[in-house]
Amino acid sequence: MAPPPPLLIPTRSARFYENIPGYLVFLVETTLFRVEPNTIYRSSEVLRDIAESPGPDGSRQVPSDANPIPLPPQVGAMAFEVFLRVVHADPPNMEDYNSETFVPLILSVLELGRFLISPVTKNHALQMIKARSYCFDPTMLISLSYQYRSRLFFVNAFRRLVASDLRDLSYEQTDLLGMRVYVAFARLKESLAQHRAILAAEEPLFAKETKDETGGKNIKVGPCHHPGCKDHQSCEEDWHCVWWNGIGRSLLDGRNPLSWTESVKKLEAMHFGRMHLGCRQIILEYIDEDQLNGHGRVYDMIDAVSGMLLADIVEDN
Repeated sequence: MAPPPPLLIPTRSARFYENIPGYLVFLVETTLFRVEPNTIYRSSEVLRDIAESPGPDGSRQVPSDANPIPLPPQVGAMAFEVFLRVVHADPPNMEDYNSETFVPLILSVLELGRFLISPVTKNHALQMIKARSYCFDPTMLISLSYQYRSRLFFVNAFRRLVASDLRDLSYEQTDLLGMRVYVAFARLKESLAQHRAILAAEEPLFAKETKDETGGKNIKVGPCHHPGCKDHQSCEEDWHCVWWNGIGRSLLDGRNPLSWTESVKKLEAMHFGRMHLGCRQIILEYIDEDQLNGHGRVYDMIDAVSGMLLADIVEDN
């Protein structure tokens, strides 16, 4: 027969234990907290109901070390201490949290804030998560945004998610996102892939002077050739080849695709053939400044989907 488990003797909290008559005594895991009741009652109706609940004989019990008020097992002692610090206007700073235990602890504090219906505790946890959002997977941050109705870190998390590949998401991460976010993410990735292919195949064109139906001049939008360029056709033919070999093949490489920034760097280092040096400088500056139809549109596409999803999150007043 196995021996009985050892008897755990509760220890008093080093920060929140004041031996004053009338103070409430809570037992959380194996730690005793003795605190002033009015602050607790103002901070959480749930704790007030627990503290004022009658004992087995129907009468209200006076809490003591020998007869403390036990809190449910899902409430951790470290999270409860953070709650007490927050409601006593002494919230922990980021430096107070241990980097190794930060993620599980702050998630416990966040859930405790919801369990105790304590908005200040919930908001403290959310602010801490925002400050160290890099510690969390973006799918977790998005799930927390919906679960706790907070917009604090959703946009940043969604941008991080878009930077990842759809095929790399695990089933668990997909479940965290939920169907609406997952579908929006998948459709956005498809749109971005299409936009990437368009960028790769269609180089920015030089402006050409044409005539409209009335016989007037119509200038096409785009950069103009340098005044010193005397062979526009050869310049544009070589520009087409340089673009494809520098940008097109880099963006669409099936084995090792480069980012837009890496592709542009590769383009700048290439030989531009018969292109006039002035035209080369003009077209490169145009690529860098073009934010409407070029690579800059990628951010607009991401922000549009992010804004649509963000509207679904109705924050608590």
